[in-house]
Amino acid sequence: MARPQPASFPTIYLSHFELYVDNAAAMEDFYTRHLGFVVTDRGEGKNAMIFLSRNPNEHHQLALNPQQTHKPIESPVNHISALILLLI
Repeated sequence: MARPQPASFPTIYLSHFELYVDNAAAMEDFYTRHLGFVVTDRGEGKNAMIFLSRNPNEHHQLALNPQQTHKPIESPVNHISALILLLI
């Protein structure tokens, strides 16, 4: 009896993730000072999002969102994005 072939999966890369934060300034300081991220962009105003990256080819790998979540289950994660190079 022939052995079944394993399924073939495309290569998946982590693109970015967005976090809800209570203190955006403190989180920006932590990610830039201790983890080597660089601020690549930011919105305007008190509740502006902050975009950071460690890769100069990526606009952002991390987004800090000081807005309150309105989800029924509280979580610091807004979303996680993946990059799939080839989908067959």
